[in-house]
Amino acid sequence: MRTQIRIGNSLVQDGLASFDCWKSRLDPVDILEFSFRSGVQLDITDAAPTEFHFMDPSGTLQKVFQGQVDIVNSPYRARDKAVDFMKLPVYQTFFNVTPQEMILFALKRCGNRSAFLTPRDFPRKDAVSAAPNGFELVKQINRLWGTDYDPYFDEEEVFHWHELLDQKTMPLLAYGSNIISLEFDGTKGSLVTIGMPSITHSSYIGINHPDVPVSEALVDTVHHYTVSPGGIRTEVYFSIPA
Repeated sequence: MRTQIRIGNSLVQDGLASFDCWKSRLDPVDILEFSFRSGVQLDITDAAPTEFHFMDPSGTLQKVFQGQVDIVNSPYRARDKAVDFMKLPVYQTFFNVTPQEMILFALKRCGNRSAFLTPRDFPRKDAVSAAPNGFELVKQINRLWGTDYDPYFDEEEVFHWHELLDQKTMPLLAYGSNIISLEFDGTKGSLVTIGMPSITHSSYIGINHPDVPVSEALVDTVHHYTVSPGGIRTEVYFSIPA
């Protein structure tokens, strides 16, 4: 089994003809577009809960997406919890608050209380928000407290706002081994490798390639997709930390 998708109460294994899954620290909304092989018949409704897994090279099935269907004709589309946060206007006056308290206020209003926020101590401030959505509120918070944390929801629908996490291990992508193609302009680049669900944005990968003069790079965007016949690829957009 290479893929598994659950839509509502229906579970389909190895039934996808194609898929494209986009996840990025530069765009808060994760997107999954997919179509089924002939013979797979499902009644897909708007807002149906959706989970998608695919298998890594070791044979382990790993979740890479969780969200809700918002296009019900093939190719179907699902988007993640970030959509709710994008629809949430925040017009509020805050007194004597921390940034964490402002974020938790907004998350509670859109029905999400699962969050991983920086434990860093900040001075309390007064703030007036006229943010058209939750992500604009976070941008305002970053400006007010002088931070640059990227907000996003992960595949378990947990909201993140924190420093880059320490990594005990990182995926290694190497020339002549698992790098299929690579482009690099000196500061940013992209590469294609075999399907690797463990690669996620806002983390580091190891790179061993003659065209890249450093051994570590920050993942900005990940694109998992199908190729014919029956293969899965992962495209990684990366940048070199300053």
